[in-house]
Amino acid sequence: LAPVMEAYFHAGLVKATGGDLDHPVLFFCLEDCWMSWNAAKRALSYGYTQVYWLPEGTDGWILFDYPTEVVTPEPGDQ
Repeated sequence: LAPVMEAYFHAGLVKATGGDLDHPVLFFCLEDCWMSWNAAKRALSYGYTQVYWLPEGTDGWILFDYPTEVVTPEPGDQ
């Protein structure tokens, strides 16, 4: 992972969790996509203790009839 992308990811994770390493975080992307698995592993390497990965991704989330909403990514430095 490029250093600028890792910094972006780490800063976003800190912002989303308030820096609380025990705050639960769930990662998922599309079914059969491994980016979320890599993100979960990275969060564990930062010391987060309640890290969850949904391998079925957004496809599974919708199939399980979980609630959805449209979100906008945080802007990164250009």
